[in-house]
Amino acid sequence: MHNVGTLMLCPNCNNSVREGDRFCPNCGKTLQSSDFGKVAFSSSPSSSSPLLSLNHLIMLWDTLSFHLNYQFQDSSGMLLGETKGEMKFPLMYTLYDTTQQPVLSVDGTRVRGLLYIYLIHDAAGNVLASLKQKSSFMSRKYGIITDGLESMLLSTDASASNCKLEDINSGNVLASGHRDMGLKTSKVEIDISDIEKVDHRIVLGGMLLVYYFARR
Repeated sequence: MHNVGTLMLCPNCNNSVREGDRFCPNCGKTLQSSDFGKVAFSSSPSSSSPLLSLNHLIMLWDTLSFHLNYQFQDSSGMLLGETKGEMKFPLMYTLYDTTQQPVLSVDGTRVRGLLYIYLIHDAAGNVLASLKQKSSFMSRKYGIITDGLESMLLSTDASASNCKLEDINSGNVLASGHRDMGLKTSKVEIDISDIEKVDHRIVLGGMLLVYYFARR
């Protein structure tokens, strides 16, 4: 289970800080309650939807479409869910299951100036995790903040063909994705290594963001 907690972002450097901290551990800025907002974390999801219980999923999208949306399938090709994106900046996507119930949403929020942090929400709108891009020359790297701490690293190779989600403390790979590009359709095979330790919504939301930006 994920503990209920708060996510607090330093308004100076966008680093995560704990509620009650007087100084940012990253940049040293003195913090006041009016400087930043708090976002509640939700508890772990039920596993009633295959999207939230299977350890192997397939993500598909039409590479020729300007309005990029995604479908999720199981290994047999059965549709499990699909996104509906909004053409806006920053981007916003909602993933629905086959009953058209929302499973998660991802969006970007302005933190300071032109800086954006990307949020993964549950169906009720509670924030499950936030992503911030890290600089890298030959790959894309995203730090994932949960329960107020950067706990995971989502990274791809230079071509975004391979993606992996790692636990920062242990270095264990929690999930991975491999992309096959076609002339019209791209496919990512997603494997979730330990379904007891990682929230599927964080994996799927992270994959949506990574492959959205890989196309840009």
